[in-house]
Amino acid sequence: MRQKFIVGLVVGLSILLFLAGCAKRPEAGAGQKRITLRFANWEITPQQQALWSKVVKEFNRTHPAIEVKLDPVSGGTQPIIIQIAGGMAPDIFFWDSHIIAPLIEKKAVVNLTPFVKKDKINPKRFFRNAWEAVVFAKKVYGMPPYWGTVAIAYNKTLFAQAGVPYPPDNWTWADYLNIARKLTKRKRGRIVQFGAVPPGMLSFGGSWFDREGHFTGDSPQVKEGLAFVQDMRYKYKVSPAMSQLGPVRQSYRQEMQLFMTGRLAMFTASSWTLSVLKKIKSFRWDVAPLPRNGQGKRRIEKGAAMLVISTQSKHPQAAWEFVKFATYGAGTRILARGGDAVPALKAAAKEYFLPPPEHIKVFYTQMIGAETVFSPSRFTWYAEWSQKILTPESSKLFLDLETPQEMINNIKKKTENFFNNRK
Repeated sequence: MRQKFIVGLVVGLSILLFLAGCAKRPEAGAGQKRITLRFANWEITPQQQALWSKVVKEFNRTHPAIEVKLDPVSGGTQPIIIQIAGGMAPDIFFWDSHIIAPLIEKKAVVNLTPFVKKDKINPKRFFRNAWEAVVFAKKVYGMPPYWGTVAIAYNKTLFAQAGVPYPPDNWTWADYLNIARKLTKRKRGRIVQFGAVPPGMLSFGGSWFDREGHFTGDSPQVKEGLAFVQDMRYKYKVSPAMSQLGPVRQSYRQEMQLFMTGRLAMFTASSWTLSVLKKIKSFRWDVAPLPRNGQGKRRIEKGAAMLVISTQSKHPQAAWEFVKFATYGAGTRILARGGDAVPALKAAAKEYFLPPPEHIKVFYTQMIGAETVFSPSRFTWYAEWSQKILTPESSKLFLDLETPQEMINNIKKKTENFFNNRK
C-alpha cells in the first residue's frame, strides 16, 4: 500500500496514546433498551462513506437490539486519537494495519481472539495477506473488511491512439518506463500528457528494515528503486514533477485526478481508488498487474483495513456483532459490490467484486507467485521513525533536492541517532 495513505495520519500518535492511559467513557444511561454504538470512519471519499452507510443501515435493520451510528471523520486518524486520549473513543473505528501497532501497545483496542474462537471464524476464508495483516503476536486485533493492493490503471483510449499494445501480464518495470515514454506528449516544449507515475520506492527489492528491526535501507535494491522513481520524474520526465502536484501529502490524489481527466496514461491505483475510478465515462480504461522487477517478482506489501473495537467501549459484544457483520457477514457483499477495495473475504471477492473495469480481479489474482513485502510498520516505533525521518527525506528526493544515495546516507545516519536516543 502506498505511503501516501499512512505517513501524514500518524503525527503525535505515541504522545496522545500515552495521555489516554486508562481513560474510560461514562456509563450509558440507565434504562436504555437499545444499545447504541458509534462507528468512526476516516476514509476520505464520498463513495466510501456512502457504502458504509449502506452497511450500517442493513445491520440496524437486521439487529433490532443494536443501533450503530456512522460517524464520518475528517482530518484522518488524528481526531480519533484525540478522542481516545480524552476517554471518549468511538466503540468501533476504521483503522489500518500499518498504523495499529502503537494502539495495541497502549491497549487501546480489544484483543478479538476470544470472539474469533467463540464464533468459529475461519481464517482460511480470508485472503492470506489480509488475515496475517491483522494478527500480532498470534492475537487478532481487528477484522479486515478489505485489504490493500495496487495495480496499474491504464487509459485504453490513449494506448489505442498511440498504437501501443496494452500491458502484458509478464511486463517489467523497464517495459513500464518504455511505454510511458511513448505515451508522454509534448506540445511546443510543454508536456500536455504524462505517460505514467513512478512505482513504490521499494518495488525493485529490499526494505528499510528487516524482520528483526535492523536497518537495511542501504541495499543496492533500495537505491535502484529510488533512482528509478527519481528518473521517471526528472530524467525522462514521463511523470509530473512534485512541484506540479502541490503539497507532497496531496500528490497521490492529484495524480489520480490527472488520470481521471485523461492527462495521464498509467496510474498506480491502490485498490481503495476503485469506487472513485468507476465514475470515469470519458474514455475506456482497465487495470493490469504490477510489472515485475529484475528478479522476475512482483512485490506487494502486506496490509489491510481493519475494524477495531475500543477498550473504552461499554458494549464490546454488541460492537463485535457489527464488526462480524461487516467483515464476515452480509456487509461484505455491500462493500464488494461497491468496488471499495478488494474484499478480504475470498467468497465476496470472487462473487461480488465485479467489473468495471474488465480485469478488476487482477488486484488479487496477481498475488499468485508475488513476493509479499515485509512492512516495518508492525514495529511500534515505526510511525515515529517515519514521521521524523522517512517523510522529510522522501520529500527532498521527490522534489529533486537530493540524490538517492544522499537520501539513503541521511536516513541511515538519522536512524542511528533515532535508536540511540531511544535507549
